[in-house]
Amino acid sequence: MASKGLEIITEDRFQTRPSMLTQMNELHILAMMDMPVGLSETVDEFREKYFEALKEENLKGASSIDGFICVVGRKPIS
Repeated sequence: MASKGLEIITEDRFQTRPSMLTQMNELHILAMMDMPVGLSETVDEFREKYFEALKEENLKGASSIDGFICVVGRKPIS
């Protein structure tokens, strides 16, 4: 965000409660499915390499999202 000219207000890391691991993994998959191709090169690359395996692991009950980062930024006031 900073490299795009935004001022970082806060950046917090959160651990996912064990009871929420399955739901967080499902939300991660849904969010990836919802992002249009071409919006993020990083997401496109991840989908191409790992998305099918991620879906298969989820069907087996595995969870890969044990935490997340929340970053709040704003345009600099000029």
